[in-house]
Amino acid sequence: IDAALDQVVNARARVGIGQGQVEDAAALASALQVEMSRQASAVEDADMAEAAMTLSETSTAFSAALQVVAAARGTPLFSLL
Repeated sequence: IDAALDQVVNARARVGIGQGQVEDAAALASALQVEMSRQASAVEDADMAEAAMTLSETSTAFSAALQVVAAARGTPLFSLL
């Protein structure tokens, strides 16, 4: 009887562990769903004019950086010192 009782106790412990893991996974899934909804809302609510201006500013800055690098590549090293 003691051996059978030990088996029942062990089985209940394994079930409890499994139940905890399932609850943790459900909580994680719920948190991810909330975060994904928040991110989707942020994308949907984006101001197109602001996004276009930011893209234009970034593009201008990138072009300027490329021009500086291109000019620096043609400059001898000693003239930079």
